[in-house]
Amino acid sequence: MDIKLTWLKDFLALAETKNFSRAAKLRFLSQPAFSRRIQSLENNLNCNLINRYSQPVRLTEQGIIFEKTVKTILSKLDHCFAQLNSLSIESAPVIFAATHTLSTGVFPTVLQHLNQQPSKINTKLKVADADDCIEILLTGQCDYLIAFSDPKLNDLQVDSILLDRVQLLPVCKADSYGQPIYKLINKNQKLPYLAYQQNIYLGRVVAQLINHSIDGLDLHKIIESSMADSLKMMALKGLGITWLPEYCIRDELENKQLALCDPSKFQQTLDVKIYRNKKENLYLEPVWQCFKSLCSQNNLG
Repeated sequence: MDIKLTWLKDFLALAETKNFSRAAKLRFLSQPAFSRRIQSLENNLNCNLINRYSQPVRLTEQGIIFEKTVKTILSKLDHCFAQLNSLSIESAPVIFAATHTLSTGVFPTVLQHLNQQPSKINTKLKVADADDCIEILLTGQCDYLIAFSDPKLNDLQVDSILLDRVQLLPVCKADSYGQPIYKLINKNQKLPYLAYQQNIYLGRVVAQLINHSIDGLDLHKIIESSMADSLKMMALKGLGITWLPEYCIRDELENKQLALCDPSKFQQTLDVKIYRNKKENLYLEPVWQCFKSLCSQNNLG
């Protein structure tokens, strides 16, 4: 008998959803591939676990017995993995993924707090675009994802902790009096607009904000970029209006190099969260609890 651990997880997903299509989605598989894995499990056990002729699908008597056994097995394995790996947490790096913006604006604060813990925690950071970061988390290439709260993550099997709330602010170059050279209240003026690419999260947020909030303004997109820092540099040159997270521009606002160019209704509050797979990396539970403790004390941000 040669039964793979992934098959057991597939079986529990099917037992929970009672639907091949939904279970396949939860396991990030196509339905045909998922069905083949369930069939392989049944072939190795030499019994039918699923009644495929009922809607929704039901477990057979053998399936009900097997479900209880699988839950026990996986629970014991998770506990064992947690014990084994907790012994090596100081040597194995904790891998984070973050967008370019959050890697410079939030990750250093996270790292600072981790370094204050009694146990030494080695870390590694992977930087990528928002959608690529989600893929890195889902494929197990990182332990934790630091990201803006993205609806794409809501339906996935991930846990999250709120790290901070930040303001996304429309800004442009300030004149010699510290006033914005472009104003969103000027409806008769053609305004140059420095945009994020639409395939990243901030691009989608700003596009929605513009569509819903800015009526009658003539925004002329002159460039797109995936990097907040590059948009900031162009704004400092006076090339247009852009939306930037507040932590990226605190110094520039204080020094009056940049200025807010809108009423508050054109600002957006963004949640910054740390994500992990629900059923993966249980040996890092002490680190996860550390995040919970820090955030409950409002130490981050």
